[in-house]
Amino acid sequence: MPETADGHIEEINSEWEQHSHTHHQLILGLSGQIRVQLNQQQTITLESNHACLIPGGCFHSFKGMSKNRVLVIDIDPSDASIDRSLMQSLFQQAQFILLDNQVVKLISALSDELALQNNAALQPHVIGLILFSLQHRMQQPEPQTTQGSRLDIKGLDEYISQNLAEKITVDALATFCHMSSSQFHLRFRQLKGVTPHQYLLQQRTEKAIWLLRNSDLSIVQIAADSGFTNQSALNHVVKAKLNTSPGQIRKERHSLSIQSF
Repeated sequence: MPETADGHIEEINSEWEQHSHTHHQLILGLSGQIRVQLNQQQTITLESNHACLIPGGCFHSFKGMSKNRVLVIDIDPSDASIDRSLMQSLFQQAQFILLDNQVVKLISALSDELALQNNAALQPHVIGLILFSLQHRMQQPEPQTTQGSRLDIKGLDEYISQNLAEKITVDALATFCHMSSSQFHLRFRQLKGVTPHQYLLQQRTEKAIWLLRNSDLSIVQIAADSGFTNQSALNHVVKAKLNTSPGQIRKERHSLSIQSF
């Protein structure tokens, strides 16, 4: 663990590496691409307009996709040189952040300064400026920007609803929104608080539960109409959400119908 905040530029090799550590870590793309996965769930291609915040203890995997340069900042949670409230707000959870052009230019300039000066006394000032800039961006409301960087959530929900019985990929959703997959994933998570995959699963589960309670379709048909691969997959998500089974929901519905009759 670093005793004080440390920033260094490195190239990530093309073999997958995975680990966790007790210190917080910030990864900023400078050039090229790397793949990063957090807690075996979120995975994106990190480029020069992305930041990755990794709290201490978070399991993460990464590999280089091409010739690349990244700025890696390691921060001891007990480091008194970093504002504690700033550290806590940034590292509450593992996440990716989409960066605007202004902060991308700032990070590039500060990274060059770190590489040229190689001055330990300069490190906390540069790192502090980067952290405050990121916090400021994260606290800003979603801007009303042009097509390609703004999500039409209403239109997206309509698309999902109309195609829920089909296999919907994140790439398809990104294409619908005229975005790259990585940009869509980050923007969607910023707006909805969950990943596109998690949101799709929520939509499928809610539709299936509604059909179980309000239709006479078979459970197998409900699973298909909601986009689940089979009845077993439906059983699993309903059990996780309601601690009951589709069959039990159907029995309760029939019981209520008989009582009301």
